[in-house]
Amino acid sequence: MKYIIEKNNTKTSAYAYVTEELKTLQENITFIKSDIVIDEDLKLQLATEELNRIFKENNCYKNFTIDSEGLHFDVSGHYISWSKEELDYRFQNAFDSILDQF
Repeated sequence: MKYIIEKNNTKTSAYAYVTEELKTLQENITFIKSDIVIDEDLKLQLATEELNRIFKENNCYKNFTIDSEGLHFDVSGHYISWSKEELDYRFQNAFDSILDQF
């Protein structure tokens, strides 16, 4: 059986939201990773949070902003877009990190 975790409509971070949803699910059933389906918008939120975390951990978050579309340089106005593969990879890293708690 598949369990869908839908878009995060709260102000909670996507990471915290998915973690809470899985905790609630775990209270009721036993699940495996392949049982969980994450909404595409929520995947994008998780990937973006993961990219923000990586840049902040490496102290590389000044003079640009990160969003789901890409990296925006504040001073020059240049923009680097994320590839679908990059976003998928970052989502998978974040999701695996969440699942490691269970």
